[in-house]
Amino acid sequence: MSFVKLGELEFTETKPVSQITQINDLSLENFLITESFYFILSALAIFMAYRFGFFSYPKTNSNPKTKLWQVALAFLSVLLPTLVIPTILHSVSFNNIAFQSSLFWAVGLCQIAAALILAYTYIYQPDSATSKLKSFALGFLTWLLVFPQFLFVVLLFSELIRLTFPSYHFIEQSPVKQLLSVKDNPMAFYGVIFTIVIGAPIVEEVLFRGFLQNWFRSRLTKFPAIALTSLIFAFLHVTEEQQSTNYVLVPALFLLSCYLGHLYEREKTLLASIGLHMAFNTISLLFILSQLSGT
Repeated sequence: MSFVKLGELEFTETKPVSQITQINDLSLENFLITESFYFILSALAIFMAYRFGFFSYPKTNSNPKTKLWQVALAFLSVLLPTLVIPTILHSVSFNNIAFQSSLFWAVGLCQIAAALILAYTYIYQPDSATSKLKSFALGFLTWLLVFPQFLFVVLLFSELIRLTFPSYHFIEQSPVKQLLSVKDNPMAFYGVIFTIVIGAPIVEEVLFRGFLQNWFRSRLTKFPAIALTSLIFAFLHVTEEQQSTNYVLVPALFLLSCYLGHLYEREKTLLASIGLHMAFNTISLLFILSQLSGT
């Protein structure tokens, strides 16, 4: 989910490009072969992760105790600009694209600043820089474990929906469509890239893991807390324009979020989940840009 939106920027229609949109063209035989490949790859990755102790947790329970008003304040601080700025632009009918692109950057940076200030104020826990760097690196490497499982779930639910609704076609997530639609506007284009790679991972991890999961964690054990946070995380990525693809993305994003929550509980630092979130968004973006350059 991207909490930074492009407001009133004008988009141009662009053909979706992604490493997973090819699922629209998969025959049943190719589907079974591809799913078997991802299943074996996922199983091997899970086995190796288990052998290296990835799924173990520290004995100490030192989660910050967040309050409900702090959770509400965090979400409101980040979401309010996305509601207010487009309304202001629409009311004044200001259609200068360069100005709107600059404002988009400003709003995004303000949201990141707000998230970091709230995190430092309410959930920051001192630790050594070396330990945090290792946690970030672990999170980044966890992409190797998560991505095959993510694709397995996407293909599985896509096929189930296609069997139920033969006319179904995979539709890109909203941030990807935004990226493709502003490719001829450099300032907006790089703004969306910045949001996907840097802004969204920081802001979302502060909100969902730092505040929401810690609030659930003060009332529940770790697994229900991770599951509830992940459920909310997944459903908040639902958009009307994604149509039936929402039914595919929700379970896949739930899986991703469970790993993000696990990393936070395991490492006790947001840098771990931010690392995975950045890796997932960055590598997915590189796939998209590489295919976009070839079109």
